[in-house]
Amino acid sequence: MALEGEDLTDTERKDEKQRSQKDSDINSKCYCGLERLKDGTTVEFQCVDCRCWFHAKCTEFTSDKLIPYLTNYEYLCKRCSTDNNERFELKTARLVQVCVTALANLMTARPDSEEMFCKEKDIVPFVQEHWITIFINRAKTSSWHGNLNKVLIKEKDFFICNQTTNDSGKPVVYARLKSDVELSTISPLLFDSKSSLMVYSKNYYPSEDLVKEKYGHKRGKESGGGRRKGETLHSQSASKKSRTDITSAQKELPAHGYPLEHPFNKDGYRYILAEKDPLAKVDDVDPDVWLGKKPLPARIYRAVSAPAVYVSLNDRAQLLKVSDDRLTVTGYKGYAVARATHGVTEGAWYFEVTVDDLRNGEAAVRLGWSQLFGNLQAPLGYDKFSYSWRNRKGTRFHQSRGKSFSDSFSEGDVLGFYIYLPRKEDGTLLPENYKDKVLITFKGFCYYEVRDNATEAEKKLKELPSSKIILYKNGIRQGVAWENIFEGTYYPAVSIYKFAQVTLNFGPNFKFPPPDVEYQPISDLATIAVAKQCLADLAFHVDYAVEPKQPESIYVLNNNSTVKEN
Repeated sequence: MALEGEDLTDTERKDEKQRSQKDSDINSKCYCGLERLKDGTTVEFQCVDCRCWFHAKCTEFTSDKLIPYLTNYEYLCKRCSTDNNERFELKTARLVQVCVTALANLMTARPDSEEMFCKEKDIVPFVQEHWITIFINRAKTSSWHGNLNKVLIKEKDFFICNQTTNDSGKPVVYARLKSDVELSTISPLLFDSKSSLMVYSKNYYPSEDLVKEKYGHKRGKESGGGRRKGETLHSQSASKKSRTDITSAQKELPAHGYPLEHPFNKDGYRYILAEKDPLAKVDDVDPDVWLGKKPLPARIYRAVSAPAVYVSLNDRAQLLKVSDDRLTVTGYKGYAVARATHGVTEGAWYFEVTVDDLRNGEAAVRLGWSQLFGNLQAPLGYDKFSYSWRNRKGTRFHQSRGKSFSDSFSEGDVLGFYIYLPRKEDGTLLPENYKDKVLITFKGFCYYEVRDNATEAEKKLKELPSSKIILYKNGIRQGVAWENIFEGTYYPAVSIYKFAQVTLNFGPNFKFPPPDVEYQPISDLATIAVAKQCLADLAFHVDYAVEPKQPESIYVLNNNSTVKEN
């Protein structure tokens, strides 16, 4: 695999290693200069951005109520904060997080023991002792631990569980953490790597006010809806809303068209921002939805089309920072990728990238094109789904293989990227409407959750004859970098190593428009995408009117991501 530094001399490699080690030593330690203790008794926080660990006593948020191995918090360190102020927020833990925290502390207290811990005698008493820290403001009821059995048995990625019966015939559950769940890895980010659903999936129910208005009472024992309600998107009172207006209270989007807090695409899951569909038929929606017993069906929503082409806020590695105008990307540490919001499947298209900062040659960038299946945590050009051009020695990359192509480029240079994709005779004209996907909520907004299978997609890749990518530097054509590339939808993409910074220009006004080819600016995709998405949604509603389907049978049932499908 060809990675950064492969073309360096031995001396350059040594200097690069020393610089990297120095940066790593400074940025991977707590404010006090010490590394993480990992002793199981010291409370430590992991930054959600840089992922470094900090001793709680060295932050502004130390408390005698905090305990080791917490996973229900969000911490942003001074180094990652734009105003140099720390941020810390405790959140109500889900049951799987409760069990992980409890078992980790119990196992630390008995380090030499391989015994299983009894739910009733060990886990429940521990949680009750630390209730305020784990559950925040949740009221304590006599039956709160009734679902712990299901969690301990079901979540096999985390727990080893044995179930027996006592003398009176009642079930007794014993559990401990699996051996591959290292105690030092327990943090909120553990749930990122184990399950994307586990982090972001939350049931979307009608608001309490709406249920009361329509049925004269709140959900619960009176309505037969004893199921605990999930998070709702509604921030306004629904007292005067009609049934068809149930989704109108979604938070207002920022000017650039995307929530500031959002789920990231990762681990085979993609998240498509959704809004209410004014054309959706709601008369045949299951009445239990309006009673608050079931989440709202995905078909009465539609995908949101960005108002312009930007750098995607969620289709990027979390290490990368995106400017407020969503056109400038800044790196941090190792290679990471960010893609644009719109991609091309056919035709001739062009965009530019200006290199703003390379830290006097210490940082590096790879620029080019990527499909959605391209790895976000690796250099662009790492796999079959992406093609890139590197600043050092002008090397071009695809499938981790680098080949000499042009001279180097540096700070201030403007790079141009042209792609031509012939139209396929069997090509799909309309985009996916996502109305058969799982609908989730996150921080007051709705998203379709799409499961990707990169392995299967890679097997289906085939070359597209006559396709090509041409590269330009400051208006001068450098040549055809690739021909007969794999067919698919390609997005403008950048990957950044260390603290480099680049700014993308999607058009229509380019600094160096290519004089030798005909093309469309990438900026045109925004209008085209809106039109195509509207047609896709309209086609769905026509089909639904002829033969109603039951996509509302696909629900996120609970916070443990149980999904029901036809």
